[in-house]
Amino acid sequence: VDTYRELFPNSKIYLIEPQKEQFNKLVKRFEKDKSIILYNTALGNEIGKSEMNISPTHKGSASLLEPTLHKTIFPEVEFQNTESVNLDKYENLNLKNVNFLNIDVQGYELNVLKGAGKKLMEIDYIMTEISTKALYENSALYSDIDSYLNEYGFIRLITVFWDKTCIWGDAFYIQKDHISKNLILKTQIKNFLFKSKFVYNSYQF
Repeated sequence: VDTYRELFPNSKIYLIEPQKEQFNKLVKRFEKDKSIILYNTALGNEIGKSEMNISPTHKGSASLLEPTLHKTIFPEVEFQNTESVNLDKYENLNLKNVNFLNIDVQGYELNVLKGAGKKLMEIDYIMTEISTKALYENSALYSDIDSYLNEYGFIRLITVFWDKTCIWGDAFYIQKDHISKNLILKTQIKNFLFKSKFVYNSYQF
């Protein structure tokens, strides 16, 4: 949240968390901050209920998809439980004046983007997790996300991985017509990624 404040001061921040325990922690943390609006739901391209694979010790690895290669790379992350969570589409939330999306959904990124529908045309910047190999069953690769976002006028401007052999990382997408007039924001995003101990990898124009 502090990073969002730095990049987008005086803006509303919408936090979307499907896990009940994690959601309740957010409620307690931000109960006095009226600029932060919380939603207890998962996002995708469907509406209803879905079973989320949960790790009792690694909450950030929870996914609506079945972990596959993830289990091999991270054998210490055990998926022992599931949790029934609400599932909705971003476009149904009817959020106003949102221009930046940060997506961290463990292989479900493309589903979230598809669930945004035409609302993607209102977005200027997207930061999302990416991977070069599927860590979860039927999870999209970065090339799939590239192709989909290109249809809406986005290009991948910054790509970062933990190291040269890492198959997952983060990507920063921007609307093509914003590139020349948003070099400052690009620099801020890059600095944020460096501070997060990611290794800067490539630009794509």
